[in-house]
Amino acid sequence: MSTKVTEKFFGPRKVISVSKEDYKTPSGIEVLKVMFADGEYEIITQKGYDAFSTDHSIDYTALAKLKNEVMSRELIAVLLDYNFTNMELSMIIVALKEKIDAVFDRAINFLFFKDDKTWVAGSNSNGYFDLVTANKIIESIKPNGSTKEKSTDKSS
Repeated sequence: MSTKVTEKFFGPRKVISVSKEDYKTPSGIEVLKVMFADGEYEIITQKGYDAFSTDHSIDYTALAKLKNEVMSRELIAVLLDYNFTNMELSMIIVALKEKIDAVFDRAINFLFFKDDKTWVAGSNSNGYFDLVTANKIIESIKPNGSTKEKSTDKSS
């Protein structure tokens, strides 16, 4: 279900509608599909939308600064809740970066090879991509931006 929104912006882009996706984050936060006036869309969590959308247009630098401020404040609150030392924090930052890299690496690997069995945790799949396969994927992209042809079936 898509809903019209009061004048909202996500950075410089005007929001024209917001709809819930059939997915939630592991902590139960709704995931939204936000449509913009330029015809593009972005997948954003409800929490992110609430925190980063504004009632006026801002540039991408201001949006990045807003995201940084909000995330820093929330992360510091979590760290305070657990009372980490500076030394422990350094280890947590490294571990967090490794886990985030692994999530992106696995997703990219699957998109590239269409087979999750080829993914090896801790490896950088980007290093195994060959130029011919990458070019084949690029050539499969249709003018509509997907790898699927637009349906010409009027019944659906």
